[in-house]
Amino acid sequence: MDDQNKKGAVKTILITSIAVAIVLIIGATMYVWQVTGRNPIQQLSDIFVGNPESDGGSDGGDFGSSSSGGSSSSSSSGSSGSSGGGGDGGGSSSSGGVPLCTMRQIAHSLINREEINTCNTEENGICISKTTNCSIEIHNNDADMEGTFSLSLNFLNESGYNLKSAFKELMLGPSEKGTFQEAYNIESTGINGSANQEIRCFFNTLDIPEKEVCF
Repeated sequence: MDDQNKKGAVKTILITSIAVAIVLIIGATMYVWQVTGRNPIQQLSDIFVGNPESDGGSDGGDFGSSSSGGSSSSSSSGSSGSSGGGGDGGGSSSSGGVPLCTMRQIAHSLINREEINTCNTEENGICISKTTNCSIEIHNNDADMEGTFSLSLNFLNESGYNLKSAFKELMLGPSEKGTFQEAYNIESTGINGSANQEIRCFFNTLDIPEKEVCF
């Protein structure tokens, strides 16, 4: 009877110990899961058994990355070749690429500007009638292209008031020059009249011929 009681007691202790161990293992597992955010059972499985899907995915990812890298290198090389052609017109033409073209004004210049004020009638030291002559030369500096050049002229008194505006178009051939000349007669009274002031001439270009320039 004593032997049976002893065996029963040992069996109870053994079962209790196993249960306690299982509880501890489960508790430790849950703690690790919460702290690391990863399933420790899956981690042990990966270490001792291996994860074929993970390995295959890794190999597939490497292959995809390598393929993508090769494609990117090819695209970059093509882009580099295109950029080189755009920057160098000669290189682009010889390699069969499309040149980069834009419209630009042809070379020109405005020189020899003149303004001459002549008092025609004076009264008590005050000019009451004046003629102002304005002129300027425009040069077509392009050796190959002709075109129409449009200019404007404004006659301004000393106060900056625009007394008159004039416009002119000149058809100039390659390397040709033309003159824009205009006269204005002014009549006024008093010391502050426009005829008694210096009249200034201001020229502006309105329209200049353009040509296509390719690089």
